Amino acid sequence: MSTRLRSWRGEPRLTYATVLRITEAGLLENRDIVSMLKVIHVRNGKGGKERMVPMDGKLCGLARTHYKHEQPPKPWLFASRSGNPLGPEPARRAMLCAAAASGIGKIVGAHMLRHALASHEIGRGTVIVRIFMNSRPRGHFD
Repeated sequence: MSTRLRSWRGEPRLTYATVLRITEAGLLENRDIVSMLKVIHVRNGKGGKERMVPMDGKLCGLARTHYKHEQPPKPWLFASRSGNPLGPEPARRAMLCAAAASGIGKIVGAHMLRHALASHEIGRGTVIVRIFMNSRPRGHFD
């Protein structure tokens, strides 16, 4: 995996675990990760809406490690080589390359990750009503 793709590896994980849209993840700033509250402040949500998205401690550590290792230009958490926020196309390419490298034989997109989380939660025995209730704060029905 190339250095540039490795630097974006955290974005698909973040997108999956928090059900963020790819553009929301790309526009995250380092100040949007609120470690003490274990939430992500989404400032650029769909329709210009802001919301708080819960995250677990493991994901918080991943964001911290990514930021320390990659040292993206401020204020962005994920940035392009030019120092701008990460756009959707490079992130999509990184996801496609990661899927190809994994050998799963499927085309993986960011929106697929949003639906995969719900499927995995059902597989773990989470009650479907709980998933729908938790989807609203994460922005799925906005």
